[in-house]
Amino acid sequence: MKTKFVYTVTYKNDYTLKYKARLVVCGYSQVKGIDYQETYSPTISLTSVFILVRLAGQLKAAMAVADVSSAFLEGSTDFKTYCRLPEIISKIGSKGDRVEILGNMYGEKQAPLVWNQHIDEVFQKIGLEKCNFDFCLYKGIFEDEGFIFLTLHVDDMFIIGSTMELIRHFHKLLMNYVKSVTLYEPNEKRQVKYLGMDLTRSEDERFIKMTQEQYILNNINDYGEYTGKVIKCAMDSNINLRNAVPNPDNSSLLPMTGKYRYVCDRTRPDILVATGEISTGGAEGPSDLHVKVANQIYNYLKCTPSRGMTLGGVNLPLKHFAMCDARWLPKKSRLGGCQWLGLDSGAIDCFSCNETTISHSSMESEIKALDMMILRIIFVRNILQFLEQGDVQPTTVFIDNNAAVELCKTLKTNPKSKHIQLRINFVRECINSRIITLEWVASEENCADALTKPLPWKTMDKHMKRIMEGWNGDLSPITDVVKTSLNHIFTEN
Repeated sequence: MKTKFVYTVTYKNDYTLKYKARLVVCGYSQVKGIDYQETYSPTISLTSVFILVRLAGQLKAAMAVADVSSAFLEGSTDFKTYCRLPEIISKIGSKGDRVEILGNMYGEKQAPLVWNQHIDEVFQKIGLEKCNFDFCLYKGIFEDEGFIFLTLHVDDMFIIGSTMELIRHFHKLLMNYVKSVTLYEPNEKRQVKYLGMDLTRSEDERFIKMTQEQYILNNINDYGEYTGKVIKCAMDSNINLRNAVPNPDNSSLLPMTGKYRYVCDRTRPDILVATGEISTGGAEGPSDLHVKVANQIYNYLKCTPSRGMTLGGVNLPLKHFAMCDARWLPKKSRLGGCQWLGLDSGAIDCFSCNETTISHSSMESEIKALDMMILRIIFVRNILQFLEQGDVQPTTVFIDNNAAVELCKTLKTNPKSKHIQLRINFVRECINSRIITLEWVASEENCADALTKPLPWKTMDKHMKRIMEGWNGDLSPITDVVKTSLNHIFTEN
């Protein structure tokens, strides 16, 4: 393999500049079965990260971030491989010395796999247990000292523990097996950085705000024209991009949507719908309307860079509930949903996506949204059970389509729904297994509506505040019938 030097400048988790210089191999010349067999990138689910942040506030647990320096140099290579060194460090007159790679090395296709296997063995030696539902989530329950929950994203760790002393002790144990790992505790602003997100703790330590202000201000400047006007929403409610006429003279929006996607998938669900809509039809020759909406998202982010998710809470046990919705269209509908672990915290999971097949009716698209929501609910319930924070009560799912509720609750059959009977049977099985319960909610009260289509500013703002900051005890949008039937969720301890 060829080699080259790579130089980068990034931020450390304590917000100071980090200068990297690495010798990497060009792994694109590797042949499967000869130079490598399997590849794997160990990345954590963002939902698992949000659950840990939620628990950090709820339990008033200590939190810190750890970063392994030169992680891919840890471990030993699983195949015999060779590379040629750059001329600048080879013998005089040489075109590049040929050497054998004894350890792991950046650029090799199997480097992430070798590193993950190594750190997994280290964690087990220290006494941590790996989650079977998210392989980058670990826990350690120590009878006398407390607990440690940890997420691993390649070489970045987010750690919460019963005390900071326990986290520091874990760091010392880790140093016995890893060459260099730096522990970043919250700074004087009670702030740490993880996966591009700034996590700031409140003074009472019960709530943690997650923003990407630094990323927004530093990385989107080349993708729009700032007007200086106050923009209240990312996309106007009267705009329909599905019928827009492509303009081949316009440049692709892919670079722009990539930046927006990095933000909306983490801390800004308020731009999820707008980003998804400009992604649909924005890859090649986007319409003038696509370009206009993309520029509106840019100005909206510039006006609200410090907005983000607020997670945490004061009430135990955790109360798990969700909402889902769908926007039916003659073309592929948009599905959306979100789930909370209590009224006093923002949502720990949101999604907004186009369906894979065209629906024949609004009821069918609602069933598809419910099916997708249940899969995500099962994942969260499994994670909570692993962290020993699970609730035996079924998760309540709010949906605003009466036909979908009745079809899933009863054994009625309908010739018009035979083609989606598998999804309906799955929902019924989850109801009978007490994984979920279904409750109808009015459309204007369904927060997931903001994840399926652009809404008028006041309605969008109302829903997004509950998704991003929690309900703060405001149950006005929940009907009296639903409040009565869901006493175990909407009443104080």
